[in-house]
Amino acid sequence: MGDKPDVSEVTKFDSGKLKHVETQEKNPLPTEQTINLEKAAERSSKIIEGLDPSKLKHAETNVKDTKPDAEAMHQDRAALTAAAVSGFDKSKLKHAETTEKTHLPTKEEIEAEKAGK
Repeated sequence: MGDKPDVSEVTKFDSGKLKHVETQEKNPLPTEQTINLEKAAERSSKIIEGLDPSKLKHAETNVKDTKPDAEAMHQDRAALTAAAVSGFDKSKLKHAETTEKTHLPTKEEIEAEKAGK
């Protein structure tokens, strides 16, 4: 129980084998701007706490929802399309062969189908 730990390995350790490491502060102090924001929030909450709701006046909210008309939307779309098309580089396209996948029935196939129903 009263044994002393062996410290010889610690004292013999070559500290030259250690890599250099830059210390990074993980808990920086707040900036002056952060402190001022917190103070302003604290003052605002104290003001709100002191308000008497019975002294407040009723206010109507007037919501104005303006949407662009169809002509403005068409002009915007046309301008975007023109910009995209004018800057397109055809030389970057790869050649592709078109394969017809649609089969149109012959007159005989149509007649056979009609007869089957």
